[in-house]
Order: sequence, then structure tokens, then C-alpha cells
Amino acid sequence: MSAFFDTLDSVYLPRKGTLLQLTYRLNDTAIGADANYQHLHFQYLGAHTWGGHTIVAGTRFSSTLAGTSPLYDTFSLGGFMNLSAYQHNELNGQHLAFSQLVYLKH
Repeated sequence: MSAFFDTLDSVYLPRKGTLLQLTYRLNDTAIGADANYQHLHFQYLGAHTWGGHTIVAGTRFSSTLAGTSPLYDTFSLGGFMNLSAYQHNELNGQHLAFSQLVYLKH
């Protein structure tokens, strides 16, 4: 089950708009899943521009609420605007908490 709202003007470097996402997933072997576990994911990203200055703020929280996710379905960080010093998806685990604040001058 998921709710999604997106008014960002760019996927990579937005200058205005908001993104909100809330997702709940139930994985149950009774309905064909490989394992029993539950995921909850929340994401917010907001971009505001004043003259030639843009602030982008965001946060993500994800958690395996019940059970243990298999390795292929864990939460990950790494890559551009996502702990950029790490390779894409280099860090992963059962829980994730990440916030960012970006300043752009254009």
C-alpha cells in the first residue's frame, strides 16, 4: 500500500516543489513471498528557490517492522546525493534513517 505526492520540477536537482511518499509492504509466504516480513518507508523532499539560491531539504526513514528482510530486499544508501562518498547502494541493512540539506547557487 502506498501514497505518493510529487510536485518537484526536476528529478536530480529540483528548484521548487515537494515530494512525499509513504509505503507499507507485507511479504507473507502464504501469498507467495520468499519470507515473512513487513516494510515501512517514509520520504520527504522539499525544494525552495529565492533569487539565485535554492535550498533542498529531505529525510527518509525505512524499517523492517517484523521479520528479517532477505539481502535482496534491504534498504540501501550510497551514490549521488545519497552519501556520495560511497558507491551506489554500498551500504544496506534492515533500517535506514537519512537526512540531507543541499544549497545550490545558480
